[in-house]
Amino acid sequence: MPAVLTLQVRPEPNGGWALQLTRLGQAPVAGALSAADVEALIERQRELLRPPPVIVLGQVARREEHEEAAGQTLARVFAAPGFTELLNQAIGEGLGALVLDAEHPAAHALPWELICATPKSPSLEEERGAVVARLSVGDPARPAPLPSRLRVLSWCARPDDPTLHRVSTALHELCARLGLGMVTLPPDLAGGLPEPEPDTTDLLHLLCHGERAEGALRLRLP
Repeated sequence: MPAVLTLQVRPEPNGGWALQLTRLGQAPVAGALSAADVEALIERQRELLRPPPVIVLGQVARREEHEEAAGQTLARVFAAPGFTELLNQAIGEGLGALVLDAEHPAAHALPWELICATPKSPSLEEERGAVVARLSVGDPARPAPLPSRLRVLSWCARPDDPTLHRVSTALHELCARLGLGMVTLPPDLAGGLPEPEPDTTDLLHLLCHGERAEGALRLRLP
């Protein structure tokens, strides 16, 4: 099975980067880049990959040279103690992918897809056929709207029971967090259930103790 490495890049208060290289099933290796090294790395990337004002015939080869140089500059992260050994081990066994985990905008913006194993080798993708992938924060989940409004009906057999009281409190907090309407019914159900509302689905919660008997659940009701 091809080896998969994860490179984590995290900013430090002093402007440097904390680095971590991990292979599944092995202990991670930690390293760091100083603030001066980070600044030099970012500036060098800007110089190499600054887009030309006009693209003319014959500049493609030069552009490719600059991209290779950019990837060789990024190889600086593998110079941390222990990183080279772990990388070479994965390459020797067949490196399948390098996964980048860099949320900081300055680190995330770098062209990691061009990264090389050493300052003199071609890119990992070109030389080793390895895939360079990125971990990114996805969009928040957007649940599909319900076909009707949901209303929660809560009935507690004994509101003074400590266990039932805790469950009832948790249910109230959950409904408030989700923005759901809630109706608390009295223990004696005086007046019965509330009248149905238009375009509303009622969800009834029965809060009481019970016990299993003959494969069924027997509720202890007042």
